[in-house]
Amino acid sequence: MDIVVRMQRYEQDQWDLRRQLTNLQTYVDDLKHEIRRIKSSDNSDDVRANLTYLLMESVKPIDSLKPEEEEPGEDHVRHREDFPNIKFFTARDWTEYKRDNKKSTRDGEPVIRGKAKSSLGENHTALYLERTDGQPADGDYVNDARKFARTLINLALTSKYKMPRKWSEADIWFQELFYTALRKRFPLFQLCHNNAKGNFSMTQAYYEAVTRKWENIRPQNLDLENSKYTIKSHSASGEDDDETVDVRDTTKASKPTTKRPPTTVITPPRPAKAARTQGQDAEPELSRQTPGKGKGRAGPSLLAIMATSAYDMSSYTMFAATHVPCPTQNRRPARTARAKYHVGPRLGSRGSRNVHCGYGGP
Repeated sequence: MDIVVRMQRYEQDQWDLRRQLTNLQTYVDDLKHEIRRIKSSDNSDDVRANLTYLLMESVKPIDSLKPEEEEPGEDHVRHREDFPNIKFFTARDWTEYKRDNKKSTRDGEPVIRGKAKSSLGENHTALYLERTDGQPADGDYVNDARKFARTLINLALTSKYKMPRKWSEADIWFQELFYTALRKRFPLFQLCHNNAKGNFSMTQAYYEAVTRKWENIRPQNLDLENSKYTIKSHSASGEDDDETVDVRDTTKASKPTTKRPPTTVITPPRPAKAARTQGQDAEPELSRQTPGKGKGRAGPSLLAIMATSAYDMSSYTMFAATHVPCPTQNRRPARTARAKYHVGPRLGSRGSRNVHCGYGGP
């Protein structure tokens, strides 16, 4: 009896140990997962901290919107009521202005655009950048702002931060970091709602520095999956091995060579053959057996010609019977006819040759 009780106690202790071991294993797995998460977050935080340090150290404030009241580089939310002369305070204001005032050139007027016009100190593309009195910022101010934006983008490229392909695809933290740097260095970017002017400038600068280069990159390995041509290669045994190669048109195709290999034949894909049903009027196949003699060799076109010309042949036969005499009727003997027309010896005969040579007469 005592042994049975001890066995039951041992079994109970064993089940308790198993349960504790299972709980301990679950706890260890959770702990490993948390350690991995902390390490990954620390790495991302380090990259962001490094990028923030690089960008903020590049900002050297030298101006402010209200020099008499504010320190250089002071940045806070601005209200439209405090600056009534501003025309473009929201993104909608600038969009409507571009829609209603499209660029045009008069006849005979020289066209000056791009760097040539910017070098003259004229602002012709960023009219949304305005001074506190409502006048557009000069061209030098706009050029300096663009160069500063490119410098910030180059600093971000040198860091280990994963750059988005487009400016609109960047996260809020990344965009706010650039907006803050622009507002501190160039205070005129503060005169807007929700960083509308900073968004216009950064969209253009980011496209020129990142997006355009990204689009011009050609992949080293071609992906041949959606080709619209079928390449047939002729083997040495005379059999054709059909290979279908697919080329996905996602990048700019390089210029193909003008010389085609002699053993490769490129043919467009053939349309799928439709199954013939009984309802369709199918033409019977022409027999490939060797035709017989006589009319059997004549094709349909030749028989048609003979049938259509039957009337003409019968007419010609009747005309010949009435107007042309039969050659077998009233025919004179050959000798009489020849004697009638040839008095002397026949040309080419032995007698004619003797006369010609002086050996005798007729």
